[in-house]
Amino acid sequence: MSGTGLTTRGELEVDLAAIRYNFRALRECSAPGRCAAVIKADAYGAGAAPVARAVSQEGCRVFFVADAREGLALRQELPEAEIMLLDGLSDTDLPTIREARLIPVLNSPRQHQRWQAAGGGATVWQVDSGMNRLGMNLADALALARGDRPPDLLLTHFACADETGNPAHGRQLQEITEIRAAFPDVSVSLGNTAGTQLGQAGRSSLSRCGIGLFGVNPAAATEASGVALRSAVRLRARVLQHRSIPAGATVGYGATWQAEADSHLLTVALGYADGIPRRLGNRGSATFDGSVLPMVGRVSMDYLTLDASALEPRQRTEARWVDLFADAPALDQLAYAADTISYELLARLGPRIRRRYLS
Repeated sequence: MSGTGLTTRGELEVDLAAIRYNFRALRECSAPGRCAAVIKADAYGAGAAPVARAVSQEGCRVFFVADAREGLALRQELPEAEIMLLDGLSDTDLPTIREARLIPVLNSPRQHQRWQAAGGGATVWQVDSGMNRLGMNLADALALARGDRPPDLLLTHFACADETGNPAHGRQLQEITEIRAAFPDVSVSLGNTAGTQLGQAGRSSLSRCGIGLFGVNPAAATEASGVALRSAVRLRARVLQHRSIPAGATVGYGATWQAEADSHLLTVALGYADGIPRRLGNRGSATFDGSVLPMVGRVSMDYLTLDASALEPRQRTEARWVDLFADAPALDQLAYAADTISYELLARLGPRIRRRYLS
């Protein structure tokens, strides 16, 4: 039994035409370098296979994922793509990496030596420039290059690409200048979405764009510049029940919200099991027919509650679905209310939420 006719609790609508547009826009910002798509974590929760196929139709040939499991799944969709693994080289995964023709981003001299001993192939090194997360330091990379040939591609990662006034960004640009001077003939991959939008990827042979594919602009809060992107994601949730309560009644676990007047509530079929942060209780909101409906009471495992008192009686009757976010700016606002970022909110959306794709 397929279950396709069963009721949907929530739905993430993914606009593949908007994703294709965004890739074209980011690729233009990346010129004269190439633009790669970062689709790790199931394309930030939107679905790696359909997103990868969409940007592949626009000529994307290089993809970044986190690990060999993600790389193997993508290889089945795109037999000819270059697929790079940001986690690096795991000895356990080496047979799969070789068989599936995946390219590990080598984060240490030991990983490079293991890759070469196994027969190697294209070599991509990550050299740390101040992120202090993954990658070898410049001294180790130079020593490795003296004993072997330089890599085919050298990758590093901005820590503050969306905060160009941050002193750490200036220091990191200096580190990157030194790295490039040390490897003058090697192609370099620098910019993420923010770096690409703000022109920093112009120094790069290959930019790496992830969240921007969905129309989210990580530089919007701190920079006036940046390419205009189209929103590609919308999250809707089903209304399970309408309820009227008297003044003084409370809502949810812990009775953290009390109605100041007679109120009308909507119980919605999404909760923290679906990736909606519990912290949004009494802080977040949803929308219906242009009206903002505050979340009241705590978000529970399966449900959240909205105060729909501002709606007209006719609107209350018609409210069968509400939008948690209808576009990328609304996603940012909801993430802000939860003290997080749009990346996390989107990536944590759970499997009970159906993904629907618009072509």
